[in-house]
Amino acid sequence: MHAETTAFTQDCINFHQKYCISYKEQGYTPMPQSRSFHLTKGGFARQNVRLNDGQDYHVSFAVDDVFAQQLYVQIIDDDSGDVLYDNTEDNMNLNLEFSAVKEVNAKIYIETPSAVVQDTLHEISGCIGLLIETRPTPPTGFSE
Repeated sequence: MHAETTAFTQDCINFHQKYCISYKEQGYTPMPQSRSFHLTKGGFARQNVRLNDGQDYHVSFAVDDVFAQQLYVQIIDDDSGDVLYDNTEDNMNLNLEFSAVKEVNAKIYIETPSAVVQDTLHEISGCIGLLIETRPTPPTGFSE
């Protein structure tokens, strides 16, 4: 059973701004959907994002040490339910770039690894950062 957590804690505020890899020098601009989450081991969060045709996207995740730098990530088409990206098929990548070829309402699902041993005295928790950046897709090919 997974518990969804969307509450921020004082320690996690702006975690994504401090620890996620930014591509600002390559012309990317952060999107307002970028967030920091406070999650327990085995917890998950989701973030809605609109992917627009003609835009490049850079998505970066920062993971607190308590999660051993592991995070399960999926990007799912909200309308069709199709999995557009699954980092378990990409060597658990936490830094990705892609171009949108059509407009898509998507959800980014983030899940932390489960605790191996259940500690009944306290929950093991930490911060997760999600930085979503965008820029217009640069023109390719030849021009006259």
